[in-house]
Amino acid sequence: MKRIICLGLLGFLMGGCAVYADPYPSCGYPGEPAVGGVHLVPNGVDLETFRPDGPRHDLALPSDGLKLLFVGGVIPRKGVDVLLDAYATAFAGRDDVTLVVKDFGSSSVYRSGDREALRDWVEEARLPRLVHVDDELSDEEMAAVYR
Repeated sequence: MKRIICLGLLGFLMGGCAVYADPYPSCGYPGEPAVGGVHLVPNGVDLETFRPDGPRHDLALPSDGLKLLFVGGVIPRKGVDVLLDAYATAFAGRDDVTLVVKDFGSSSVYRSGDREALRDWVEEARLPRLVHVDDELSDEEMAAVYR
């Protein structure tokens, strides 16, 4: 409730996702932007940087086969444990499939995440293949990972 009281001091509230912005009008914060309410500002993508052409990040992967990518914080609410279980079940023993996990915030906002399962998988060279990338990357390097 303190959060809503503090919001009364603001002229407007910006949210990046309706999931986060929707609750405020029901708590007494005006919902209409015209009266200083909630403004939904979608996340943006730099289309000059994140485009399909350009260099690829060298992950030492085979040139053929299926490659899957997860980018996010390795914390429980992101469901990486569910992803790993599903991946292991769907592609058991296959050497032509690779899951790349680009860990976000491992040295900052998500440093408390449990990365033991990822590290064990990589160290044991289990199949299907998993690559764990926990380096902080620039936007250009991230675009290369997506390619």
